[in-house]
Amino acid sequence: MGQTLSLAAVYCCCSAGASLCNSCFGTTATGTTGRKRSVLLLGLVIAFSLWFQYSVGPGIVSQSGWVWKTYRAIPGTGKLVYHAWYDSCAQYDGNNEDGDGGEGLHSEALLEQCAGNAGVLRPTFLATFYFLANAIATRIVPSLNREAWPAKYTIFFFGLLVSMFVPNNPLFS
Repeated sequence: MGQTLSLAAVYCCCSAGASLCNSCFGTTATGTTGRKRSVLLLGLVIAFSLWFQYSVGPGIVSQSGWVWKTYRAIPGTGKLVYHAWYDSCAQYDGNNEDGDGGEGLHSEALLEQCAGNAGVLRPTFLATFYFLANAIATRIVPSLNREAWPAKYTIFFFGLLVSMFVPNNPLFS
């Protein structure tokens, strides 16, 4: 019974959120465009880029923060996420096997900066890919620019989740 009530509450919240977005960002009627929703997506990309740069990337390579703890708690994902973010930045770690990185806090700061810089490229790469695909699809079917925005946001967020597992090399470094 509790799961049913929880599911109903989530549905109501999502429905209310979608209704609020539709009222704030226009309708899908003929003659309208998806410009406001595109700008919202760009705003989200900027916010996620800053979050990935200053919190997620440094938190993963230093193995601290709630994002790292969440991935570490899921069996099999902690090591995968850590190596996806750390391996291309290992040259800045003073504690690596080669010993060519430097020492102390200076090397830790460089390691976190490298991971943060790679973190910025993940949302921006997804946004570039999304807007290119959207431009091609809109060229074929013009009404797609104003339709299915909740699905577009959901696909973008799943893309962000998947990008956490993609190694920095060669795309994000």
